[in-house]
Amino acid sequence: MALRGHVCADILVAQQPWPFQSNPPKLQGSLNSNNQNHDDNNYLNAMNALREFGHWIYNHTATEQSDLILILTGDDLCLDHHHPRTTNTSKQYESCSYSSVKGQSVVGGACRHRDHRQHRALNLAIVEDYGLKMDGLHTMAHELGHLLGAVHDGEWPLATIGGPGGANCRDGSPLIMSRDHPNNHQQLQTEWSKCTLEQFQHFFSTPQSICLFNEPTNKQIIS
Repeated sequence: MALRGHVCADILVAQQPWPFQSNPPKLQGSLNSNNQNHDDNNYLNAMNALREFGHWIYNHTATEQSDLILILTGDDLCLDHHHPRTTNTSKQYESCSYSSVKGQSVVGGACRHRDHRQHRALNLAIVEDYGLKMDGLHTMAHELGHLLGAVHDGEWPLATIGGPGGANCRDGSPLIMSRDHPNNHQQLQTEWSKCTLEQFQHFFSTPQSICLFNEPTNKQIIS
């Protein structure tokens, strides 16, 4: 899943946890399911978890900086499709009507570690992963693609990010940034579309992406 034509910095793993990690939060939300077949105790509203963890990171990392943060969970992620994001209602953060979602992230969120307007970190992604056969790897790549400014294949660019978007690449082909997650592991592809690579190039050219290219100062890393 390499970004062809781009040089990416290594992922740095802290040798010791940050002090604030000694009491990590438990990701949870009020999951008032609209589907009577759902067991609410097993479902986690992805938007609520992402928002609340973003607030927690914002409030506990005044000096530490992260390019992006990937959260893995064994809970079954869900969304409320009865209340789309455009309605700006709290219901979208509180209930579940759709549990096929595998991950959630903020498009173009990389390097936005402390968004002072929303008082939360936006450089986060949350991904379902059960530790079996690396089942979450494809979703991890997909959500990282969003964090690096890419929309789904077949979609127009976001006004807040600009760039070429993905409208010129047909959605439905099993590439990494396809909207639908293939159910068959044999269909999973490890390639980015031409549109996705163009969006990465655009994002890397923006001032926001500078954190992806700076030299880390923390020497407590695993060599």
